[in-house]
Amino acid sequence: MLFPNWKLATPLSLTRSCQEAFTFNCSTSQAILQSSNNFCLIDVSGLFMSAALDRWLSRVSARSRPTYKSAFLRFCRSLQMGPDELVARQKNGSGDGRYELLDRLQEYVNALPGTLNYKLSTYTAVRSFFLHNRCELPRERHPDKKSKRLDQ
Repeated sequence: MLFPNWKLATPLSLTRSCQEAFTFNCSTSQAILQSSNNFCLIDVSGLFMSAALDRWLSRVSARSRPTYKSAFLRFCRSLQMGPDELVARQKNGSGDGRYELLDRLQEYVNALPGTLNYKLSTYTAVRSFFLHNRCELPRERHPDKKSKRLDQ
């Protein structure tokens, strides 16, 4: 593979009805659009930047920032929602509605392949986003270290 740290995303349908390969690197917010033998490097950071994301990333340590950002943006893509929309939804939630995003986060993390440590890292990153945007997700009891699940 030409770019080993890059993941292949779903092909895009463009106006000329052709299928083009789109590759995205979460840690650098850059993408490559491939058509035939031509490559085009695109900075797509503007597509994912928001006031909520900027606020959070400015408060996360430089060492954790790429990992947390990548984990959080994957979660956003799984919900097909942007950072500002997630903040608004959590702030407007009341009663059992406050648990909606927590439930979706737990479902997302439990479905991830990988070790418990990887899952906990993703879970921690997403919870950190909400905490730094003053709309903390409700607390859940600690995960059972033996079960590899976060909601038991």
